Amino acid sequence: MSQNSLENLLSKVIACHGICIDSRKWQEGECFFALTSSKVSGNTFAADLLAKGAPLVVVDDTSMAASVDERVVLVPNVLKALQDISHLYRQRFDIPVFAITGSNGKTSTKELLMQVMSKRFKTHCTKGNLNNHIGVPLTLLAMPLDTDFAIIEMGANAVGDIWELCSIASPNYGLITNVGKAHLEGFGSFEGVIKAKSELYRYLNQNDGTVFVNKDEPNLKENLPEGIKVTFYHNDEILAPHSKDLKLVTEHPSIHYEFRDAELKCSGTSPLFGKYNFRNIEAAFSVGRYFDVETAKIKEAIQTYRPDNNRSQILQVDKLTLVLDAYNANPSSMALSIESFAQREGQKMLILGEMMELGEDSSLEHELIVHRLMKDQWQWVIFIGQGFAKVPLQNSWFYLERTADALDLLSKLRPLEGTLLLKGSRSVGLEALIPFLTGRNDALR
Repeated sequence: MSQNSLENLLSKVIACHGICIDSRKWQEGECFFALTSSKVSGNTFAADLLAKGAPLVVVDDTSMAASVDERVVLVPNVLKALQDISHLYRQRFDIPVFAITGSNGKTSTKELLMQVMSKRFKTHCTKGNLNNHIGVPLTLLAMPLDTDFAIIEMGANAVGDIWELCSIASPNYGLITNVGKAHLEGFGSFEGVIKAKSELYRYLNQNDGTVFVNKDEPNLKENLPEGIKVTFYHNDEILAPHSKDLKLVTEHPSIHYEFRDAELKCSGTSPLFGKYNFRNIEAAFSVGRYFDVETAKIKEAIQTYRPDNNRSQILQVDKLTLVLDAYNANPSSMALSIESFAQREGQKMLILGEMMELGEDSSLEHELIVHRLMKDQWQWVIFIGQGFAKVPLQNSWFYLERTADALDLLSKLRPLEGTLLLKGSRSVGLEALIPFLTGRNDALR
């Protein structure tokens, strides 16, 4: 599409009250982008939405070119048009656009950073998991014109994905939370994961951007391009007088940290737990300090943040503590969760769902997780999904094919006290067990 055509389309989209890409969820005033997937073409539903009063539909079906309805915009490719106008819209903002990617912790870091930066700036960030080649354009186009600071989460399933998203969002700041064994089926290998995530570094280096790097995370510092502008942060075990880093004091049952620089000494807490969550806090703290958010306000933002997205959620039911971390799982995040959970005191139980998208490494990675479990004592462990089908069962270890099959077993095990961790890939659906375990549907906090 020509520049003029993109400008005209963008103007029409801005005049609407939002963008819809799923005809079933269309609301009055929204424009409709008829995206095509492997299963269905959005063009099929354009006429129906026009009849319902959609102010604009963007299609790439040439059979609709004969339509005399001025609300129809025919483009060569709907997805490309969506990406191109979102990039064009991004260019209207002369503000920090902060990109976050990584194998684990990117959503939690994004949410923490949103809380921190909102203490000083009108901040816009990715909603939910809109972090792919469709979600990033939608996030950009939803950005209010008075936005001061934007946080764009970027996910990847293959080499080249992060570079593509950067080319759309044009970030000028960014960080990689970590590099772990995630989506190995798409990346081909762990080295492929490193290459893909490092695309953010290469993009920012070529566009005079700044990266934030946790020196305690492996595979980050050594993959920095030469000459890139970088701000380092890490867990300062000594907390020297002139340090601007944090020190982790305790990680269970919640996080307690300390901070000190030449002007200020303070301590803070977070309802989050585990060293892996402390690293997310470190990132948000470091970025907030860089952009001159008052330290007291950063501390307040971290202390009041409560996850509500099946990530590190705590549910308390009488004497039973449920740890719900079942939005996603890969070998790295699973190992970190188990390592952290093992340090808790008292009776500990596990419900582990299989890890998806591991390709030919699936069997080995699930075996390694099982081997890791043998290092500690557990009241009982339930494995769910084909990935764990070959688990050598020990006393009080159980294997089930489906999450639904767990209800009868849990009725017999009757977990009434202690701490129970639920960890698995999203498609396993472990959150479906929560109403049964809590005895009520309003226990999330």
